Amino acid sequence: MLDFTTQYPQALLIVLDKNYRSQQCILDAAGESIAQNTERLIHRIPGLKKDIISQLPPLSSEERGMRGEVHLPTLYAAPTHQHEEIYLQETIQSYIAK
Repeated sequence: MLDFTTQYPQALLIVLDKNYRSQQCILDAAGESIAQNTERLIHRIPGLKKDIISQLPPLSSEERGMRGEVHLPTLYAAPTHQHEEIYLQETIQSYIAK
């Protein structure tokens, strides 16, 4: 993928920047994580932007919960799959206890 524009310089570039499935807060969090990757097309094609915009309406207060909170995703880099399993179990248990 990274060499596509080199191999096919006459190819039409189409940027998909609309999302119809996720809220903007999720897309922003994903974008921050993806931005850490240095091997991206945006670093090879001048002027290319990959800012994904949600096409969903903002969440209502009922959809956000009684306290009006929006829970953003948490990035956890587990050293092993066992650590990941324990982290997930503890996180789920804490949400159930609330």
